[in-house]
Amino acid sequence: MPRRKFRLTMPKRRAPPKSRAYPAELDEGVPTEEEWGTMSPFSSFSVDDEGKDTFKRNDVALLLPSFVTPEMAKDFEEHDFWVARIRDIRSRRNTDEDSESRDVWVRVQWYYSAEDLAKITKSFDATTCGKYERIFCDHYDYVHVDSFSGATSMTRIKDHEISQPYIGRAQFYCRYTYDFRERILEPRQKHTACPICSIPYSPDDSNPEQLMHFCPRPSCRKFYHEECLQKHQLGNSSASLQRIMTWPNTDDALSIVGLWSTLHMPMERPRKRRTKDGYGTVPLPDPASEESCNITMDFLDSLPNQLVKVAEQPIVRGAAFIKGGVSGNVAPVTQARQMIYDVLQGSSVPESWQETIDVSSAIVTLRMGSKKRNVGNVFCPNCQSAI
Repeated sequence: MPRRKFRLTMPKRRAPPKSRAYPAELDEGVPTEEEWGTMSPFSSFSVDDEGKDTFKRNDVALLLPSFVTPEMAKDFEEHDFWVARIRDIRSRRNTDEDSESRDVWVRVQWYYSAEDLAKITKSFDATTCGKYERIFCDHYDYVHVDSFSGATSMTRIKDHEISQPYIGRAQFYCRYTYDFRERILEPRQKHTACPICSIPYSPDDSNPEQLMHFCPRPSCRKFYHEECLQKHQLGNSSASLQRIMTWPNTDDALSIVGLWSTLHMPMERPRKRRTKDGYGTVPLPDPASEESCNITMDFLDSLPNQLVKVAEQPIVRGAAFIKGGVSGNVAPVTQARQMIYDVLQGSSVPESWQETIDVSSAIVTLRMGSKKRNVGNVFCPNCQSAI
């Protein structure tokens, strides 16, 4: 029997309380587990006449909290609503297939707010979570369709990956999963924290000193607070150039001139020269020499200016960096550096590179009130690379 769509229009009512098992009298008509197995399945449902707000299985939806009336909801911000993922849609059997009075219910899996989880797990620090942050939980409930207010999206933060998606400031995101039965949080908050101070990333903290720097080296892949890294100051050399050479695909300290020389002089280096004791080798140019600087600058000048500008950016995240959103500029900067590395291996810059790299969210600009603020030049405490 094919799955059916369903449309209904009725006043919204409040969702049931988020409890693992709540008495049926708290929300009249809630199906039992046994009854649920006998109900008719649907592929989707709508809660408006035009069918604009249509929900289907696995969609993420906004629901009216149990303490909110439809009138109160008019003044709610999106982050004030409850959030859940739709797992199944079913209706009580009705002999009239065209009836608009079908009793349709949805099995949802909740995304807890930080405050929800802090009430259950006292050790959880809700102050380091953002207002659009949610914790995915294995807690399910049956909710009537008239509790739904709208659809939304949910993006996962990937702390230790360089392919992190862009997450806007007014977009729901998730970095924790909570096992309700076992009372286990994954990952633990300390595993998402700065290794120096053990304080997790606080996405809504606009203090520039709480900006977090990321090292993309394969053996590092960690974020550190700028304030914690201040003791790892760079010297007089070019910070932006050093950052370009913090490659995301290797732990080796490979310079642009070294990679360029390997590509362009494979037969000449190392080459033999006569010494008093026999034969020696001609070393690669000293990275600090004028020859190396000229090779490096000439190579970078041959690349698109915007590509180089993205690659030289510090990889950071935090509310002080507004354009970076919640996840920061990890993806575009590492993509730019990888592209430059590939050119040094013999590839060419793709003509459509700007379709792959989001330049607008990569360039770091910070403000303290009406004044601009520079990003600190720091080293990774693990590999000593510029980050």
